[in-house]
Amino acid sequence: MTRIAVIPGDGIGIEVTREAVETLRAAALASGRPLYLETLPYGADHFLKTGETLPDAALDSLRSYDAILLGALGDPRVPDNRHARDILLGTRFRLDLYVNYRPVRCLDDRLSPLKAFGASDIDFAVFRENTEGAYVGSGGILKKGTPDDLAASLQGGLGMAASGNIHPGRVSMFEPVHGSAPKYAGTGRANPFGAILTMALLLEHLGLSEEAAAIESAVASCVRDRLCTRDIGGSLTTSGAGDAAVEKLSRLC
Repeated sequence: MTRIAVIPGDGIGIEVTREAVETLRAAALASGRPLYLETLPYGADHFLKTGETLPDAALDSLRSYDAILLGALGDPRVPDNRHARDILLGTRFRLDLYVNYRPVRCLDDRLSPLKAFGASDIDFAVFRENTEGAYVGSGGILKKGTPDDLAASLQGGLGMAASGNIHPGRVSMFEPVHGSAPKYAGTGRANPFGAILTMALLLEHLGLSEEAAAIESAVASCVRDRLCTRDIGGSLTTSGAGDAAVEKLSRLC
């Protein structure tokens, strides 16, 4: 049985993570593969109620899962975002998730901002050190303020971008690249496809390639048919775009 821990996060993270989980449930139902999901409460709401960020016992328990799905963190009610730092960076460091993996695949020609290049031309990966480098607080930043550090824009923006925090052979954590965007929470404007594609990345990492490919194909079909949110040319809400992905997935499986 595949065991996945889900930390929905804050702001729009909660909304898009919900759609990613529904897509995963649909894929698991179609494939008949047993699945265990556990949603953990850690985020701004939990911190404000209890003063806890991510307790040692909770972090230790994460090692028993096959993978972790993390929603975006950050909330203006916690001005220093200490909960976000402790949860995200604490998990990266304490689980030694030293590889940050960001695949960049453009799913439709109209999402490419490059005049002479389409979807078939944009397929690469960016790797970054997660537990050293910039995170030790020393040195400078390469190419700050230049047009380069912008991979998400090549695939339709931050709302389409997925990433993994990986330690090969151990439990790894996956998260959309975008932030929690608190001002958009509850408006239905957030694009869930980055979170859904993050779930596909998680499944691919676990060797569930058929389910991962089906989810990515469902999202690509939604983009082609403009069954998506406004940021990538559609008119659907967050939940509407998630429902469309589930419906496409049911036809593919």
